[in-house]
Amino acid sequence: MQEAMERAFPPDNVWGKPPDIVQGDSVKGLADAAVRIDQTYTTAMQHHNAIEPHGTIAVWSGDFLTLYEPTTWVYGIRNAVAEWLQMPREKIRVIQQFVGGSFGYKGPAWTHVVLAAIAARQVNRPVKLVLTRRQEFAGVGYRPLIQHHIQLGATSTGQLTALTHHAIARTSTFDNRVVAPVERTSRKIYACPNVTTTYRLAPSNLSGPYTMRGPGETPGLFAIESAMDELAYALQIDPIELRLRNYADVDPETGDPWSSKSLKECYRQGAERFGWHRRNPQPGSMRNGDRLIGWGMATMAYDARFSGTTASAQLFADGNVLVQSSTCDPGTGVYTQTDSRSAHYIRQATLTYSPELGTSKE
Repeated sequence: MQEAMERAFPPDNVWGKPPDIVQGDSVKGLADAAVRIDQTYTTAMQHHNAIEPHGTIAVWSGDFLTLYEPTTWVYGIRNAVAEWLQMPREKIRVIQQFVGGSFGYKGPAWTHVVLAAIAARQVNRPVKLVLTRRQEFAGVGYRPLIQHHIQLGATSTGQLTALTHHAIARTSTFDNRVVAPVERTSRKIYACPNVTTTYRLAPSNLSGPYTMRGPGETPGLFAIESAMDELAYALQIDPIELRLRNYADVDPETGDPWSSKSLKECYRQGAERFGWHRRNPQPGSMRNGDRLIGWGMATMAYDARFSGTTASAQLFADGNVLVQSSTCDPGTGVYTQTDSRSAHYIRQATLTYSPELGTSKE
């Protein structure tokens, strides 16, 4: 990692934002602070590796390709394969009935998907391609190793005066995509007048990384919350109280109101149910028999992002309704309906072929 960091470079953008964002004057905010935290945290590379490995079935009928693919993004698969094979999207149909383990890596069209299509065309027979366990580690992405340099400045009463988050993430030598925007939440989670975030990519001889559950929020918040925990200890302020003193009632980055935010209530209920008032902050002070007991807390946040979608609905004379959409059920109950007949209709939605559209209906 150290050698890769020496070659680190800024990406073109971080999910639509510049790699370096400066709000206020963090240098002055740190200089004016009564207490400062300056720490580097490293979050490890992580692999998805569900029990069920990736697998694809490819079937050609003339120049029309059908792919049976456990994916959370049927139209993304269709569009990517169409580009790779240089064929019209209308000539590709993706059938997804159940996803299996997902957690981020069942979204894109990986290499084995297009290889299955090429092989099926070559032998003129349906081809099923299933990755081995070893191939799961190299061919379907991972959460990259990330180094976080965090600096916090605060007054003696715990108000943040500065926050910086400098992230360096490992990537392949042929890719400059950011799959884990770890510094994004650091700009939004606390009300701080001076915030600086930067992002760099460290090229390494690895396959490309990809998004994982909580793409950047999970490793990013581990770092910033670890620093906040150390700041609370340095100030001798309760960790929950420190967060309340820096609570962001509006989006600190834009000034816009939140669409919804119940974090204060989470703090209150969590502390009440856990019995937080019984916590002794001194290390080694709490025991259960011969075991040392540590009580800690941290904040987790994830922003709600939306995109457009369409669906078609048919109302039949017998009163039944058929709704068709390219949705999928990754195990969260999307297909669950009030009765088995309507559930059957919903499940069939992703399998319905429309001759006028040449593909499953959106």
